Parts: sequence; structure tokens; C-alpha cells
Amino acid sequence: MRWTLAGVAGWAILALVAGCTSSGGSTGGSTPPGPLPISSNSTTDDATTSSTPPPSPSTSAALSHYEGDPGVAALRKWAQTAARTVNSGHYISAQLRQLMTPSVAKEMKRTMGTDVGLHYPGPIPFTPVRVGVTSTTSRQIDACFVSTGFAQKPRSDKPAKPLKIIAVRTEETMTSGKWLLSGLFSTDSFSCSGVPVPKPTF
Repeated sequence: MRWTLAGVAGWAILALVAGCTSSGGSTGGSTPPGPLPISSNSTTDDATTSSTPPPSPSTSAALSHYEGDPGVAALRKWAQTAARTVNSGHYISAQLRQLMTPSVAKEMKRTMGTDVGLHYPGPIPFTPVRVGVTSTTSRQIDACFVSTGFAQKPRSDKPAKPLKIIAVRTEETMTSGKWLLSGLFSTDSFSCSGVPVPKPTF
């Protein structure tokens, strides 16, 4: 997977794997200028009490304690649909397009195109480590994503590349009553070292 550098107004390409170490930490990652500010009283992370509703008892509760947040739910849906789109032999689909802003959708060829031909045994794995409630209609979520090492070679149960976990900041925006992925970029503002990233399958 090739991640992209996202801004509020548009997208510019950045191959994140170039800034990752094989141990899963992010080194030399770029942070775009002027990220949305997050006040301390509207931010939750693993060191503080979450201000978002706790998830109901289910298998999703094992993924993180942020699963009750609507921004995280939207990101989970995107990760699942993106994986299924790649499995169908495409980098974009009508279902996937509906989960993103138009500017993000335009970048899917570069983001997911390199994985076409591989097989995802489940949704793209990630663990949210911080949820910023920037407004009633926006979220800024820091998460540790599996960049490589989950998608498999064709007709094989072996990963196509070694495992790499990277630090990613995402933005979710409420648009016409629906939460959409509106930003995705690497960051060096936090480390994914030691963060477990479950890999559920379909």
C-alpha cells in the first residue's frame, strides 16, 4: 500500500514506507504544515480517559477502546471496503468512493493501486491511539497502520512484503450527514513502537 499526504484542501503524494523502520517505528516522517489544532479537553489518548462512548461488548471491542467513536467507525468501514476493493482487482469502487471526499478518492490509484493483484485476508489493520474531537463534524485520529506485511501473494497465505507498521494521522469530516475520510498522512508526532495492531480476517 502506498499512503498519501493529506491536507484539508487537497492531497499530495508521499510514500510513507520510505520513512519507516522494520521494527514498526516511524523515522523521518513528514507532518504537513498547519494540522488542525486539538485542544487538550477535546482529545483522548491511551494515557487519558476517553471522551467518546465506550464500545458495546463485541469483537470490535478487542480492537481498541475507541471503537464507539463515529470517526473510528468510519475509518474501519473504509479499511474494510478498501481491502475488498483490492481483492476484486480494482483500486477504486463505487462503494469505496462513497466513504471518502472527492479529493481523497482521486488519490486511490496511487494509494491502493500497487496492491491490486494481492489479496487482503481482512480489513487493512490499524489501531487508533488518539482521537481528537476537533468539532461536532470533524475528527483527527492518530493510528498505527499496517503499511505492508498483511496483503498476501496471489494463491498464497504468505504476506507479499515484510511487516511494517507506521504512524498515520487521519481526518474524518461529517458531510451531508455522513462521516467521510478527508485526510491521511504520515506523522512523526507519535511512535507506534510497541503498539499492538490486531489483524482480524473477513
